[in-house]
Amino acid sequence: PLQGVIVDDLHFADVATLELLPALVSALAATVRFGFAQRPGEGDAAAATLRGALEEAGLLSTLLLAPLRADDLAALVASLQIEALDAPRLAQALARHTGGNPLFALETVKQGLLTGQLRSGDLPQPGTVGALIERRLRQLPAQALALARVAAIAGPDFSASLAEQALGQRAIGLADAWQTLSDAQVLNDTAFAHDLVAEAVLRSVPVSVGRELHQRIAAWLPAQGGEPARIAQHWLAGGDVAAALPWLHRAAEVARARLRPREAADCLQQALDIETEHASPAQAFDTLTRLLKLRLLVDQDGSLLTLIDRMDMLAMTASQRIAAGLQRAEFRMHRGDDLADGQAAAERAAVLAEQSGAGEALIEARLTAAVLQAMRGDYASAAGAVDPLLDALPAVADTQARCNLLGKAAYVLARAGRTQEGGALFDEAARQAHADPQVQLVALANAAQARLQLNDPEGALARLQRSDALRAAHDGLRGSGHANAWMTAWALQLLGRYAEALALFDGMIEEIGARSPGKLAAVFVDRARLWLELGQPARAHQDRERARAALRRPDHAGLRLLDLRLAAAGLLPPPPADEVPMAHIVMVQARLLASSLVPDGVR
Repeated sequence: PLQGVIVDDLHFADVATLELLPALVSALAATVRFGFAQRPGEGDAAAATLRGALEEAGLLSTLLLAPLRADDLAALVASLQIEALDAPRLAQALARHTGGNPLFALETVKQGLLTGQLRSGDLPQPGTVGALIERRLRQLPAQALALARVAAIAGPDFSASLAEQALGQRAIGLADAWQTLSDAQVLNDTAFAHDLVAEAVLRSVPVSVGRELHQRIAAWLPAQGGEPARIAQHWLAGGDVAAALPWLHRAAEVARARLRPREAADCLQQALDIETEHASPAQAFDTLTRLLKLRLLVDQDGSLLTLIDRMDMLAMTASQRIAAGLQRAEFRMHRGDDLADGQAAAERAAVLAEQSGAGEALIEARLTAAVLQAMRGDYASAAGAVDPLLDALPAVADTQARCNLLGKAAYVLARAGRTQEGGALFDEAARQAHADPQVQLVALANAAQARLQLNDPEGALARLQRSDALRAAHDGLRGSGHANAWMTAWALQLLGRYAEALALFDGMIEEIGARSPGKLAAVFVDRARLWLELGQPARAHQDRERARAALRRPDHAGLRLLDLRLAAAGLLPPPPADEVPMAHIVMVQARLLASSLVPDGVR
């Protein structure tokens, strides 16, 4: 005998069927159990009438199925038995993307396998799911759909107060609409149930309505303490770039204060693009200056030259030309390539600073030129340029500027063989920078280099650990960590921890080649020296060839000494005696450590 009837997809049933079901259930209730399945938020008025009639007759018990949790989704994906799918990892993304809806999850996986997007870590928007969600949205009451659209436009800023402002209605009057969205699994409190429904709602907003909503939200958020970056984005989405501009600058300052220079640089890039079209050249120049300083903290690729060239074109006044010259010099210093171009730029800036009476700019320009001169191997002249400036450094008012200038002076002195003096200045810069992690981590790294030159690997490692701890605590400052890894490898080598040192050398080569190609030869030279210590002259010779291929200048002291060692091992012919005078050999040996490393942090 018939014991039960299951009616699936009740939301698709026609009106005649829905009108028949109450009488049928009542007549057979004693012998047959009925079950009905309906998607939340779907079904017409007839379905609601059926539900009400059955509840009134006491014939209906409602069971709401909760979304699948991440563990459930992992089990669902695993049950598909598709080897290419990493179920635990994919489940976390699916939970966010689909809100735990099993139909949406399966459709997303199917579409992702067909397009290959799952292999790249992206989750697609299946057309079938999109159509289903859009049909569900069309069935929402007008007020509920309007509330959902406000939520989609507002994003993370959505709240009851914002809904009141945007819709011109008290929150209590929106209670039914809010409950409707919750029942339909569109909203979960103030957030969308999942990404797919949020995207579908956003697509349903007419462009002109969306612009108006963005502008209303942007105008309302400042009094509520809204995030500057989101306020700026609302103004941009609303089509008012002039209103967005000050908020982009404010957002950059907030990100910089939070030690997130990459985010700050992104905000300034947006501001610069706007100012290029809608502001004065002076305003664009100031923004570009700040942008370049931030970009040097997080990346140093050759694309920055385009921005530096643009800075040169925008520079009109003496102070702007000084700033442009210093920026070019800093870039060359960090990249380690075309050092002559960088030194010439710094020297031009020094002439302009002296002519215009810009005292601190003159000190910075001369110290920067001295650093580049030392990097080119002219240690005595560089140290001679630094000595007259040392007494003026304590009077520099800005802590960050003072610490950076101390670091530059220390670097030159250490390279010129005055390592004790340089180390003391590095340590002083680190001490004075205690309140600024960004400056302190650089000063500590430079101080570690000085300890290495003094053959104190333990002291170097202690300073590097403190520097790395600051870098790890602030995501945006991790971009130049390869310099610390390089010095750590050097310290480990001095301590006889060769396996650890080799692992660090192997891991940093690709990054240094991309970010600081002028330093790549020195890395290969240092690793070659390590191979020699391990009794592997053939591998040392391979790294020597790599160093020569990467070499930016012919007089690399470390490479000369490496050649002598390889010649002693019989892997290279000995150089003619008249080409390698003993005085030069002694000089190379004395300065080998000082010539290998060019730290990222010298500013």
